[in-house]
Amino acid sequence: MSLNYTQLQTEIASYLARGNLTTKIPGFITKGENYLNRRLRVLAMEQVETESLAANAQTLAFSTIATKIVKINRIWLVRAEKPTEIVRLDQTQFLEARVDTAKEPAYWCAIGQTVYFDGPADQAYTLYVEVTRGFDIATDSTNWLSENHEEAYTWSALVQAEGYMKND
Repeated sequence: MSLNYTQLQTEIASYLARGNLTTKIPGFITKGENYLNRRLRVLAMEQVETESLAANAQTLAFSTIATKIVKINRIWLVRAEKPTEIVRLDQTQFLEARVDTAKEPAYWCAIGQTVYFDGPADQAYTLYVEVTRGFDIATDSTNWLSENHEEAYTWSALVQAEGYMKND
């Protein structure tokens, strides 16, 4: 069975059987989904997107994938012969590797959903960015999780409702 967002709201309402919680159900679903996004790591969450790094830029602003990014995994420079992976550093290592001269990106560090490169780009680059993207049933109506494991959505939303009703 598969659930879309509207069907999920109806199912949660039937479990709760309380009319005064109807307006709270979208919040229960969102909070439950956020919990699942933090816990789950399934292949359906992995995506590789193409992004552009402008000349002289040191940060990457995501154009299409900014919503529900759980983790930025890998970044490659797109080359005609073969993509080249840019090395990820932790924040301490990254601060030591930063330079002020324009160059081809060799290192990157993610802080939140912003990617920083080790120096300004000497030209415009096309990048492949592999991210773990969380599910967003309110926006997409359905997704891999709601189509294959709809009980996870039901369970997570009901867990959030239970805490709200102070019935632990």
